[in-house]
Amino acid sequence: MIRRFLSLAMAFLLLACSLPAAEVIRGKWQKVDMLPAGSPIIIKTRYGEKLECTYFDSNRESLLVVETGRGQRRIRKEDVESVIAEKYDDSLVNGAVIGLSAGVAAALLAAALSKDALHRSRVNIAVFGSVLFGLSGMGIGALVDYRYRGSEVIYLSPKQNN
Repeated sequence: MIRRFLSLAMAFLLLACSLPAAEVIRGKWQKVDMLPAGSPIIIKTRYGEKLECTYFDSNRESLLVVETGRGQRRIRKEDVESVIAEKYDDSLVNGAVIGLSAGVAAALLAAALSKDALHRSRVNIAVFGSVLFGLSGMGIGALVDYRYRGSEVIYLSPKQNN
C-alpha cells in the first residue's frame, strides 16, 4: 500500500515539476493597467532604450511613469517593447509549503526504500523523517523565498511582421 502511495506521489511531483510556467501573451496590456501606482518597473522601448522608472498610470494608448531626475514621462504603447515589474508581494508561505512537501516526500521515499524488514521501523522512519525533513525543508524553503526577489515580464509588444 505504501509503495503504491509513494509511486503515485513521486509521479505527481514529477508531473508538477514539468509543467511550464505561465507565459505572457503578447500584446495584452491588462497587467500593466493593474499595477499599483509607485511600482518600480523597467521599460524597454522599440528604440533600444531601457528605462528604470516608477509606474504612475496607464491607459489604452500610453503609460505614465516617473523617471529619476527627469520627472514624469508619457510613453506611447506602440513604442513599448516590454514592461518588467519587480515582484514584492510574494509571501513566504509558498516557499515554506514547497520545502515542507519536498522534505516529507524525501522522508517517505527513504522509508519505502529502507531495507529494514520490520514494518514498525519503516513507520518510525516515515513519521520521524517526515517531521525532521519536513521542518528542515520548510525552513530552507522560507529562507530561500525570503532572499529571492524576482521580476516578471508583464507586457510584450505584439510580434512585428517583417
